[in-house]
Formats: sequence, structure tokens, C-alpha cells
Amino acid sequence: MLRALVFDFDGLIVDTERPSLEAWRATFEHFGCPPPALARWADSIGRPSDDPAHFDPFGHLQALYRARGGPELRAEEVREVRVEVRDRLLAAEPVRPGVLRWIAAAAEASVPVAIASSSPAEWVDTHLASRGVLAHFAHRVHAGGSLRGKPHPDTYLEACRRLGVEATGALAFEDSAHGVSAAKAAGLRCVAIPNSVTAAARFDHADLVVASLDDLDPADYLPG
Repeated sequence: MLRALVFDFDGLIVDTERPSLEAWRATFEHFGCPPPALARWADSIGRPSDDPAHFDPFGHLQALYRARGGPELRAEEVREVRVEVRDRLLAAEPVRPGVLRWIAAAAEASVPVAIASSSPAEWVDTHLASRGVLAHFAHRVHAGGSLRGKPHPDTYLEACRRLGVEATGALAFEDSAHGVSAAKAAGLRCVAIPNSVTAAARFDHADLVVASLDDLDPADYLPG
């Protein structure tokens, strides 16, 4: 029986992925450099920024800029350009389709919900609060300290621990291949809901892949 739901955040509850990508693309163009390929960017989605395999866009931009004969770029000037674009685009992003419906259905069925994210708490909580859904997630687990980020299972295992459920009794919702890997390694069932940035990834390891949470009826999963 399904006893808990665990949501990823970035790209799943709110599509933060497209604004972040577009902001970096605009930043590269601002400094006269070609933006990174989508495939290179997408491979880092779901990984924490301190993962050695994570793509470092600032480092890449710096290398391209120096190769063109430019001076050393200051992190702050790059951040100013990027954040202005990112925040403007993010402000227009609503909660993704189906999320609120699933949250409401889980509450009706007395099934607790949590978040397992590789992103920092301040980032996740700020965006949840601005959209009025922070209170729905009593447990929000973030990578850091002893908890490794995805694709490691740590955040999902900790979310289940806090919820007081066995991982096999929980269902995860993810938008990235690395996130699915983390959920499955922890023992959860996992539904993948790719977004426009992660759509080209392989999700063979997910239990199910759908275009939107609106494509699933909570009544088919939650106890009645």
C-alpha cells in the first residue's frame, strides 16, 4: 500500500530548469561566448553543485572568455547578468500541472508528502513559499553535510525516515534521470515527469514516464 509521496523540487514542482538554462545562455551571449549545448547542461540536472561531474557554467564561460583574449571575469559581474534574467523568468513560473491536485488528494487520503532535493534549503523554501505551497511539505530534505546529493539515494532515504515509512511504501516524482536513479537506489517506486530541459534524457529505469502529473489519477494510487 502506498504510504507516502516524495517530490523532487527543481523542474518537478516548479520548472526552475528552463529559466536557469536561459539565464546562463543570455549570460554567455552577453559576454560574446557561445552558450553550452543542451545535452551538456542537462546531464548535470539533479546533481548537487559540488559533485565533480556537475557542469560548471562559470568555469566554462571563464575559459571561453580567456580564449578570446578577454580579461579574467569577476564572479559578481557574471552573477548580476545571470540572476537578473533568471529571476525575471522564474517569477512567471507557476506550480507545474497536477502538483496541487496530487497534494490535495494526498491530504484527503492522509498520505504524508515530503521533498527530496539536491538544492539548498533557502532556494527550495523561498520558491515554495512564494507560491503558497510551503506548508504542504512538513519534511523537506536537502543535500549537504552527511547527505549526498542525487544520484545517491541519501535524500530519499532521509525523507522516508522522517516520514516514518519504509522506502518500498513510498512513491517518488522526478524530472531528471539522476533523480530517478536516486529514488530507485533508495527503494522507492518512481514516476518520471520530464520537463522541456530533461525531456531528451533516458528514463528506462523509472517505473513510469508521463508528460504531466495531470496524466495520472491520484485515486489509482492513494488509499480510498
